[in-house]
Amino acid sequence: MELITYLEANNIFFTSLPDNLSVGGFLDLEGTSITSLPDNLSVGGSLDLRGTPITSLPDNLSVGGFLNLRGTSITSLPDNLSVGGFLNLRGTSITSLPDNLSVGGFLDLEGTSITSLPDNLSKNTSIKIKNKGKWDILVSHNTIKIGCKEKKSTDWMYFFKNRQSYQTNPSSQDYKLIEEDYQEALRVYNYYFNK
Repeated sequence: MELITYLEANNIFFTSLPDNLSVGGFLDLEGTSITSLPDNLSVGGSLDLRGTPITSLPDNLSVGGFLNLRGTSITSLPDNLSVGGFLNLRGTSITSLPDNLSVGGFLDLEGTSITSLPDNLSKNTSIKIKNKGKWDILVSHNTIKIGCKEKKSTDWMYFFKNRQSYQTNPSSQDYKLIEEDYQEALRVYNYYFNK
């Protein structure tokens, strides 16, 4: 949102937005002085709140794209939160997720104390884990995705046991890191999805 950047560059700071606001595209509030959002806020694109002093989100918040809360002081998510893309909770103090949370993409829970997922969370939701190797790692209810390859956990076990490879030499340090990432992904899979 270029207007917000312009206002803050000219030392015009604001801490809230008008009631009943509907934004059709991306709402970039990263690094602003925003401390609250209006109830029933609807953002058709993504909402970025990184680096803001915001401490809570309004009820019935709807975000069509991603919602980035990384490093905010938010401690809980509101009822009826709907996120069409990924939900980044990395480094927040959030300890639990609401039962009626809807996330269309993946969850980034790194650095949180969240220990369980709501039963009704979409089967399409994945958890992103911190990777040591060169590929992103996503864990879902029945698969683990490493880079662009997605397999069941037992298929990955066979893959690493037999030193199979895809774009990485099995004797390289990168391969070792990817295998360590798989072990962490398996731990996350068992913890969240295989109860």
